[in-house]
Amino acid sequence: MPADYSTNYSKWDHFDDDEVPSNRAAEILQSDTARKIIGGLSGMRSALKGADDPTKWTEGLSAAEQRAWLCDCYAKRREDFAARRPPAQAAPAERTAEAVAEDFLVFCRLAAQTRAVPPGWDWKAFLIETAVARVRAPFDKEHASRFSLLVETGSTIYLTTPDAARGSIETKMRAACRGALSSAAATTSSRSARFALFATVGGEPLWREFLDALSSKAPPQTPTTAGGPETSPQKGDTTAGEEASSSSSSS
Repeated sequence: MPADYSTNYSKWDHFDDDEVPSNRAAEILQSDTARKIIGGLSGMRSALKGADDPTKWTEGLSAAEQRAWLCDCYAKRREDFAARRPPAQAAPAERTAEAVAEDFLVFCRLAAQTRAVPPGWDWKAFLIETAVARVRAPFDKEHASRFSLLVETGSTIYLTTPDAARGSIETKMRAACRGALSSAAATTSSRSARFALFATVGGEPLWREFLDALSSKAPPQTPTTAGGPETSPQKGDTTAGEEASSSSSSS
């Protein structure tokens, strides 16, 4: 065997156990400095995961609290849109139950599309037990929890910030949902088209039940700032409520 090989073997043969490279690496990984670095990387990974998770708003909330919180998110977004209305523009008349339900359908379908609602979301409990009583209520910042997260989640759902014009996805969604809950839609639209429209948000029968419950419930008596995504149109964009008003006035 060549001398250099013999020398190398003799060097490795004389390593003590605590000098073996693998043991030394283990000692380094167990040091305080390494623990801080690893902990920092884990924290960064968790933060990045949270930033990409559209359902992070559900953390720490019970099922009932989640349903109420999502209604607050909708109310906050309505308030943001109403605030963008030019001062000279008159506030629209009280919205009909159908207009309210249609606008809420847009919100819910966008929430489902952006995965802002967690898997297994109870749409019946959300619509019938919670939203019927809260969907018309004005936004109450004093009682709303985690305000900044409300704004962030609203931006996730509508895919635009509160001060931005409507995005193309929201505009297309409004066009798809327009008139979906009208009495005529049940006879003029195909069954497959109606199924697809409501499939991700609990189904059409549930939404018609929601509309019936909303129609039988009197609007809140507290003066509110009328508005919302469907009552603060962008240039060239007609809302469901305005369409209903114009058609009734022309008839």
